[in-house]
Amino acid sequence: MFCYSTTLNQYTFHQRPNYRQLNPFFANCYSYTYCLGKPGLRPQCTHAFGLTQVFKKTYNLVFNYQLVQYVIAAIHIIDAEIPTTLFTIGNVNNFDQYFRQRSVNVMLRYRFS
Repeated sequence: MFCYSTTLNQYTFHQRPNYRQLNPFFANCYSYTYCLGKPGLRPQCTHAFGLTQVFKKTYNLVFNYQLVQYVIAAIHIIDAEIPTTLFTIGNVNNFDQYFRQRSVNVMLRYRFS
């Protein structure tokens, strides 16, 4: 018996910065480290696309792609004259991710089915 199925998924996800990351004031995090928020921080947006194919209920093929725009990342600025570090959050470049998987389903023992 030949069994074939295809599943197509697509979603968009927005991750908004928390209020602490948007705070524009200096805060003393550690003894020589200061934290600074960024009020103009944009939300991180993820667009994902996935395709799953199953052949004969045994062979699985999975293809996924993700595009993350306005990645929120930690930025460290070190001042060498006075030994301090400024820790801030900012938007950096876009991020692409590809994923591919092949798998085979094998029944080890019949009594577990």
